[in-house]
Amino acid sequence: MKIGFFGGSFNPPTLAHLNLARQAVKQYNLDLFYFVPVNDYYPKDGLIDLDTRCKMLDIMLKDESKIKTSKIEKNRNSRYSAYEIFNTISYENKDDQIFFVMGEDNYKKMPSWDHYEDLKKYSYIVFQREEGNSFNRTDKNIFYMENDKNLKISSTLIRSNQKEHKPIDNYVTKEIKEFIDKNKLYL
Repeated sequence: MKIGFFGGSFNPPTLAHLNLARQAVKQYNLDLFYFVPVNDYYPKDGLIDLDTRCKMLDIMLKDESKIKTSKIEKNRNSRYSAYEIFNTISYENKDDQIFFVMGEDNYKKMPSWDHYEDLKKYSYIVFQREEGNSFNRTDKNIFYMENDKNLKISSTLIRSNQKEHKPIDNYVTKEIKEFIDKNKLYL
């Protein structure tokens, strides 16, 4: 099988995340695509608990047959490094073709990550985050995906709008908005 894994906080999951997953599944003929939310030990301001973020992902993905939520980090009592999570996913899916999905902004930061030389062996679907064509596409294990619809949608914007009582309707699914409102998240 061909499987994509996209790690992030998904705090909250956005229409951009969903559209990106759908595009990757279609463009690269993936059998499965997993969102891999970071656990509660990830050092990020305003990060709500993993269970709530997983619930939101599950709500957003309820009608998706090929896009799922991975809870691989749920029982971890510390922060996973990229190297650890990539190794764990690769080991658990050793008979599958694995693609790690990330924005070009994060991919460009990888040389500063621990175990960078080891991380280079994996295959990546790198999606456009910046306007223009600034990405080097020479590596054979790097697959580039243009992302023309979602450049202006971010979880940070949604949290900010929610806190300021501004609309978020155009950035999340109707069900996610209802969940955020019902649970008074990001206020």
